[in-house]
Amino acid sequence: MEFLQHLDLNGNALNGQIADIFNSIFGGQNRKNVSLQILDLSSNQLNGIMLKMPIPTSHLTQLNISHNQLHGTLDAFLGSLTNISGITSLDISYNNFSGNVSSSFNNLNVGLSVLLMNNNNFNGDFLDVPSTLQILDISKNKFDGSFPTFNTSNCSLSLKYLSMAGNMFVGPLPDELLHCSPMLEVINFNQNNFNGILNVTNINTSHLVGEISVVNNNIVGLIPPWESGTYSPVFSYFSFLPSNK
Repeated sequence: MEFLQHLDLNGNALNGQIADIFNSIFGGQNRKNVSLQILDLSSNQLNGIMLKMPIPTSHLTQLNISHNQLHGTLDAFLGSLTNISGITSLDISYNNFSGNVSSSFNNLNVGLSVLLMNNNNFNGDFLDVPSTLQILDISKNKFDGSFPTFNTSNCSLSLKYLSMAGNMFVGPLPDELLHCSPMLEVINFNQNNFNGILNVTNINTSHLVGEISVVNNNIVGLIPPWESGTYSPVFSYFSFLPSNK
């Protein structure tokens, strides 16, 4: 078992705590030399708080525990993982995690590219977004405060997908995020309390934005005059309109 690198147990009826699963797999075997790189435990019935991962996690690059019944804070969860500096994809969506996440990413790899935290109960501010992220979904939580801080100093963000829908964020939308994310394909800010003017003319037009949606916010201003020929749209879908909550 020490040479096992990819373990995929998704879509089963596994229940109990994650430690129970590994106790069943490894029994009394020595786990110190286990070098898992990809671990998928999604879509099961796992529950409880992760106090300590029962195997070494220093080789993990992808971890998916989504669609379970796990709970606790993100700090406690990440603290249960030892030396996770190599992780590039983390999916903890559709669980019952809660609490503040403002200082939780300090130990994550600068190469983290996929972070899915949607459909949990996180709250408070969401600050200091890792600059290497390509996919970020924090929708359907209880985040509030102003727009998260993205490092736009070199104006070369890698974001392709950004969803912050279904939270309680307030304040204006930053023009620099749209301008400094030339790879953005989907932007979803629905059902928050954002206000001010969304200046879509600042979007970097070197890449087609497939969807931008700010439904059910407090955005003001006029939709850009595309039909008059003064601005060429870069969207295949663009929505200011209210929808049913």
